[in-house]
Amino acid sequence: MARKIFSLLLLFMAFITYAQPPEGITYQGVAYNQQGNPVVSSTIGVRVSILNTTATGTIIFSEVHSPATNNQGVYSFTIGSQNTQDFAQIDWGNQNKFLKIEIDPSGGTSYSQISTTQLKTVPYAFYSKSTAKAGTFSVVDNISALRNIQNLPNPGDMIYVKGYNVPGDGGGGNFVWRIDPVFQNLGTGTPGVLSDDNNGTLIKIAGRNNGMWVRQYDGYINVAYFGAIGISQNYTQPIQNAIDFAEKICVIPNNYFGSSSVFIPAGKYIIDNIVLKHRVSVIGESMEKTIIYPSNSSHPYLVSIEPGRIELNISNLAFVGAYVGSGFSGNSSKGVINLSASQSAEFGDGGVWDSTFKNISISNFKGIGIYLLGGTTNYMSPNQFSLFENIKIVHGTDLDSTNPLRIEGQNGQLTFINCEFIGGNSTTPHKGAGVFIKGHRPNGMVLHPAVVTFLNCGFQYSNYGISMDYAESITIDGCSFNRTGIGINVNGNTNACSGINIINNKFVDSAGFGNLSLGTGYIKSNGYCISSTKSSLTITGNYIATSVGSICTSCGFYNGAGTSTVKIAANSFQNAEDGKTIGVSKNVTATSFVLTTDNDLVYLSGSGSSISHISSRINSGGVITVIAAGPLVFANGNIKTSGGNISLATGEIIQFKKTDYQSTIQYEVISVVKNNP
Repeated sequence: MARKIFSLLLLFMAFITYAQPPEGITYQGVAYNQQGNPVVSSTIGVRVSILNTTATGTIIFSEVHSPATNNQGVYSFTIGSQNTQDFAQIDWGNQNKFLKIEIDPSGGTSYSQISTTQLKTVPYAFYSKSTAKAGTFSVVDNISALRNIQNLPNPGDMIYVKGYNVPGDGGGGNFVWRIDPVFQNLGTGTPGVLSDDNNGTLIKIAGRNNGMWVRQYDGYINVAYFGAIGISQNYTQPIQNAIDFAEKICVIPNNYFGSSSVFIPAGKYIIDNIVLKHRVSVIGESMEKTIIYPSNSSHPYLVSIEPGRIELNISNLAFVGAYVGSGFSGNSSKGVINLSASQSAEFGDGGVWDSTFKNISISNFKGIGIYLLGGTTNYMSPNQFSLFENIKIVHGTDLDSTNPLRIEGQNGQLTFINCEFIGGNSTTPHKGAGVFIKGHRPNGMVLHPAVVTFLNCGFQYSNYGISMDYAESITIDGCSFNRTGIGINVNGNTNACSGINIINNKFVDSAGFGNLSLGTGYIKSNGYCISSTKSSLTITGNYIATSVGSICTSCGFYNGAGTSTVKIAANSFQNAEDGKTIGVSKNVTATSFVLTTDNDLVYLSGSGSSISHISSRINSGGVITVIAAGPLVFANGNIKTSGGNISLATGEIIQFKKTDYQSTIQYEVISVVKNNP
């Protein structure tokens, strides 16, 4: 039976320190037995190996130790103390090195592997003491000086750079001269993936193509490494260089570097436009500390994406459109984040997939805050399976041509949690929609947003909190709507919206802006919390409140005039006048013996013939209430009465329950209310 061994993971739960060469590396860990209990006050067996290039590469060093654990299972030893000769011969400056730890908790030699982890930082002492291969150690003031070193380096030479431009500006660090093929461009064959100088992590010497100064770092890729030090200057190129470098190290065969996440520290950064790349995360310090401003360039958006399928993680950033130092004052006319999908030649499809956007603030921009544009001509460019959390967008104009959030074309499985979409303020609300959702149907194709969910979000100071035009399966749950002309507008005039679920929300002064005094262009009369045309909706569990006496006489809770199908129930109102509805009950005329309706309450007129059939898409078990708008006769067909025909006079009521017993659809009469029983 294989022995099950537990140990705290190297680098995360073990500790490594570096002794003076040739003494080695001090390692400390905790040993556990197969029951998961610490192996205390015992001698255990440990085999240590150092591998070249990869986690499964050639073993270039190995030794065994027999450390004793203390009463908590902690053990320690010095790597290199048992096999000093081989340890001293390790060429730390050539290829990556990986540390493999194997233990036998019984103290024998039946080792089981615990971990294999890359040694990402190696002290200069190991370079300088490990034979003449390592070369020399020097210090220069900045990146320019590093690039202009006259003495030709040897593999393993290390240089400490004091700063990017000036000492102490945050862009300095340690560099090692590497001659691995990935860093070379010898003019024959394919250049190495990392053979270009990127002004940050890879620095070339003029006239030298056989190697590269390679920055040594742990953790995120700091944009300060590329000269973006956050002092209100234009950092478009440095930030783009960091993103491009992160994309490259995602695909190189050996893990020469660590994280592919780009970090933007606290500071103020002006940009023209940056292009986000596949699998690259961009992380700021926080929404309050990492602030990005627009330049006065002609780029319509600050952020866009490359063609093809893109996976992203963007977080902890603030985009602010009003900043005098960026070349203009007042709100910027630009948009901010443009997630417009486009196909790539390499894979054929495109779009933002499996991505997260979290803790992002956008304010003072007149353009679209976040634009999710999926395919509008074919099915190859969807935006889907992505999460937006804690996003706050305050729009910078009252014009209706742009929106804080726009979702258009082929989009699916999008979730918005704890987000705010604010059109303006109480003096000048936005004349458009806080969120605009639009579909397309070219040549009969269905390219519309579907399965989009808003949870615990806020919408305020817009003519429309949310407006949609051809969408399906949109869920708005637990959200708040405040000071809107119409809270939610569902427009199916061109193509019907279906599966619109409006549940458990709160509407405050969301029909005609309540008691706000506004100028022209705002919906003050005929305002409703929810309005729909030619669509199907479920509206349940909502609470509606208005300032006392603020709701206009033509305003109310729901307006479904037209042919919308609505299931509306269990909503509550602070004031009686808040509950006004139009179109919940429909006027229907039966034709050819058939009552056709998807509504559960209808005023029915007959065609002079008895009605023997009902056609409806309500669920089995659902109830249809019919109020006679004139004389009616119901006969047996798929309608089941307890006896013969049922005649109704004007104003009398009959109810049917839909059943599907043994796959046969029937509508059973469950009650009849007569004028003179």
